[in-house]
Amino acid sequence: MPTFLIIGAGSTGIGAAVRLTELGIDHLVVDAGPQVGGMSASVTDDAGFTWIWVDTCCTVISPISTGPWRPAGSR
Repeated sequence: MPTFLIIGAGSTGIGAAVRLTELGIDHLVVDAGPQVGGMSASVTDDAGFTWIWVDTCCTVISPISTGPWRPAGSR
């Protein structure tokens, strides 16, 4: 069981995870999105074009057991 739960895989969440790793502290990063990066993420389509990742709606925070949360980077 991780010592810390980091909610959000944007720059702040990833930064916190890096520091906890440096300190040797167990943690888990979860995010509602399909990839890490938060508001600064981008995606490349099949034609090779890169697009800024934009969440089309507000993220709804709900209990982990029933919500959209999953380990960051998983689909």
